[in-house]
Amino acid sequence: MREPLATQYARAVLPDRFRCLGQWLQPLSIIHALALERLGNPCLTGGVVPTPAELAAAVAVCRVKPERVHQTLAASPWRWKATLWRLGVRAAWDLRSRLTWSAYIAASVRPPRRWSAGGEPPTAPLWLMLQHQLIRLGFSREASLHISFVEALWICNAEWERAGGGAFVTDEEEDLWADAHAVIVPHPNATT
Repeated sequence: MREPLATQYARAVLPDRFRCLGQWLQPLSIIHALALERLGNPCLTGGVVPTPAELAAAVAVCRVKPERVHQTLAASPWRWKATLWRLGVRAAWDLRSRLTWSAYIAASVRPPRRWSAGGEPPTAPLWLMLQHQLIRLGFSREASLHISFVEALWICNAEWERAGGGAFVTDEEEDLWADAHAVIVPHPNATT
């Protein structure tokens, strides 16, 4: 059964905790996403199976509070190697660790369902659009970087709905749409 919008929003603001490679991960924030992007780490974008070192580096970034990500990136190469060794690069090949990381990312970037008001899809990176919108809503630059990614998605989607850019989809509306679509679009195996 799907969750009501209020429950989905509560899950975004109070996310589940994830533990990967023996470390508790912080809720993914825009600054975490930027740090992984800066490192060229494929663990956020997906599409490529990360190496053990890439998964360990992603965990090393996402285990620290958003306010400390800059310090993590500024660490010396020797400190990075020590951190990766301590996290256990070999352990990153463990299927459970990779599945946990995938679940963490999926939960961290799950936006609310909404009806689109049309228009072209944006070409700017999502984190940039979210940060820009949060600043327009009165968040400081620092606060916009430290807010959890999924909470920022919800806040920005609520603002886009308020501005006429679409509307949240309720479960009932989605069911009605699926029923209507099933009536309009014949099954591929149906005979005429």
